[in-house]
Amino acid sequence: MESDWRNIKYLYSGSRKQKSAYDVLIKTNIFEILKGYDPILIGTIPIEIDIEKSDLDIACEVYDFDKFEQLVQNSFGNYNDFSINRMIYYDKEVFVANFFVDEFEIELYAEALSVEKQNGYRHMIIENRILNFGGSKVKDIIIKYKNNGLKTEPAFAKYLNLSGNPYDELLKFESVGDEDIEKLLKVKN
Repeated sequence: MESDWRNIKYLYSGSRKQKSAYDVLIKTNIFEILKGYDPILIGTIPIEIDIEKSDLDIACEVYDFDKFEQLVQNSFGNYNDFSINRMIYYDKEVFVANFFVDEFEIELYAEALSVEKQNGYRHMIIENRILNFGGSKVKDIIIKYKNNGLKTEPAFAKYLNLSGNPYDELLKFESVGDEDIEKLLKVKN
C-alpha cells in the first residue's frame, strides 16, 4: 500500500499516537509555515513503529539555510527546549532544529536535496515496504528491539541479519523486488 506521505490527514484516522501527532502538527501550523520547503513527516510515527519516546521528524528541502533558520527561529523559537544545530555531514550542510510541543519532540531536518532523495525518507519507504510484507509480527519485533534501545534502522538490520552499517545496508533494499522481500521474510518466519 503506497501512502500519500505529503498529506498528514492519514494520521487523523490512525493510532492514538498518530491522532495526537496530527493535533500537534495542526496546532503548530508547521506544515503551512514550512510549505516552501516541501516538509514531509518521516520516521516511525507515520509507519506505526513508534515507541513512547518517538519524536515527530519533519524533513525539508532547503538551499538558503540562513533564511530557513530565521523562519524556524521566528516561528518555533518560543517552544520548550528549542535548539538549532547546523553542521557539515558527509560534505553537505545540514540543519536540525528541535523543540517540544505537548508530549512530542519535533525535529526539523533540512538539507539541500529533495526530501524523496534524503536518507531519512528513503529509509521510511523501505521500512514501510518490509512492514507491508511482514505484517504485525515483524512490526512487533521491530518495536520490541526499539524498546530495548535500538534505533530504527539498526532494529531492521538486526531482524534482517544485515551486517555492516545498518543505514547503508537498508538503502540497498531500494533495488530489491517485492518478491525477494517476501521470500526473505518467509524464510525469517
